[in-house]
Amino acid sequence: MVTLDNIHHNKVDEIKNKNLEDYQEMLKNLKEKRENYLLDTSCNNSAILMNLSETISDTEKNIEMIKTNGFLKDYYLEAGDILFKYYEGVENVETTKTNASPTDGGILSYLGTSEDEDKDEEKEKTRTPSFLDEMDFLGGPASREDLRNMYLKRIDVKGVSNNSKKTISKLKAKPNICSNCKTELSHIHAEGVVECQSCGELFSIINDTDRASYKDPPKESCYYSYRRSNHFNEWIAQFQGKETTQIPRNVLVQVVNEIKKERIQNLNELSTQKVRSILKKLKLNKYYEHIPHIINQLNGQPPPYMSRQTEEVLRIMFQKIQGPFLEFCPKKRKNFLSYSYVLHKFVELLGMNELKPLFPLLKSREKLASQDMIWKKICERVGWHFYKSI
Repeated sequence: MVTLDNIHHNKVDEIKNKNLEDYQEMLKNLKEKRENYLLDTSCNNSAILMNLSETISDTEKNIEMIKTNGFLKDYYLEAGDILFKYYEGVENVETTKTNASPTDGGILSYLGTSEDEDKDEEKEKTRTPSFLDEMDFLGGPASREDLRNMYLKRIDVKGVSNNSKKTISKLKAKPNICSNCKTELSHIHAEGVVECQSCGELFSIINDTDRASYKDPPKESCYYSYRRSNHFNEWIAQFQGKETTQIPRNVLVQVVNEIKKERIQNLNELSTQKVRSILKKLKLNKYYEHIPHIINQLNGQPPPYMSRQTEEVLRIMFQKIQGPFLEFCPKKRKNFLSYSYVLHKFVELLGMNELKPLFPLLKSREKLASQDMIWKKICERVGWHFYKSI
């Protein structure tokens, strides 16, 4: 089966190979042809001239699209969410293979909201309604084959390329051929490669199959596989103290002892920044994300609250940036943006400035500038206002 990865890269190559000079030459010929028909008064050429004018208009639009990289932008806007889910699934498999040990923290514990929380929603600040109206929330996980079918259907329907069906047909009909010796490649499913039997060259591929392999991790390990969406949901849950993680007693004792050393009399005055500095001093950096929970354990002060509606808006915003991130992410960059950075920008866009200190930005000016460059392009793509960090 031709994988979505193959089709995607073929589509990107097809778009990038659109030659501006060819279109400009075509436009020149069409205009000359139209001039000739206009000079010819021997017969009625109105129908031909109308068709020529439409073709000239379409060609001019194509030239402008090539100049502004519009074809590629439109493609990522149409297929970005599907590509994100597809490659996220590939990332899950790779990460699970290299990291099969469970991590601390509950998954999706934010779902356990109570009626009391619903009553508190009235206290929340109002948000800009356009965010919710303009965003399409994506559904649950789908298999690679389902995503491939969704992709093909969407590309055909939206018409990102007129040669879409032809390209797919060629991919289906043409077997994998070695570029060196032009012989058919042998598919090794377990390794995720194809091998040339003549020259021994290996090419990495992505298998679109759900069949189990001896190299696959045990099923229970898949629960802990790293997913961007799950990790984002954990961040939303953790900053509100909605988590199942039990902070070790010795960690709490160390924090309390440090508080005593600093002669802090009123535990209610504990701030996120203060607890963070204490954890840093104690070299307990891995508990940064649990600070709201730690504060709640020490003084009973309720953690920050966010309504389920706002949580949903944040998730929709997170899904909306995945396609543009794939488009603008530098080739050398493997990781997603800092989740604290993303949440900081989200609450800033929603006007919830009181929550910004809970999501600190990176201290490195160089790294922060790098993330700002990507974020600015994402904001331009989705039509959001860009707030500079530095």
